[in-house]
Amino acid sequence: MAWSPIIRHASLLLLLLLPLCLADDRLVPGKPLYPGSTIVSNGGSFAFGYFSPSNSTPAKLYLGIWYTNISQLTVVWVANRETPATNATSSAPALSLTNTSNLVLSDADGGVLWTTDVAGAAGFPATTGLAAE
Repeated sequence: MAWSPIIRHASLLLLLLLPLCLADDRLVPGKPLYPGSTIVSNGGSFAFGYFSPSNSTPAKLYLGIWYTNISQLTVVWVANRETPATNATSSAPALSLTNTSNLVLSDADGGVLWTTDVAGAAGFPATTGLAAE
């Protein structure tokens, strides 16, 4: 039984779009993480995203990992400890994953606030997420 060209094309399109639908809890190249968005670990114990410590001015944003099941914000890792981002809609930071597997935190003007600066294997697709607990 032959498939019609419309069914073949629709099936191909669905297969091509499937990774985009499954990547909502991952950071992938071309899909930056902005303030207000977080990535939560599979077990739900950790979150990765932007935060402003209670002893800091609300205008300063940090990128880090914290426990989700503890009522008081308990941060376990901070990326940009020395260079906090500005929390303003006109200069909102963005965390991007490059095709070379580097994480880059930049301001609205494209200035780099923090980067992993890791030499990755070119040609291999990169994604990142929080590992299971």
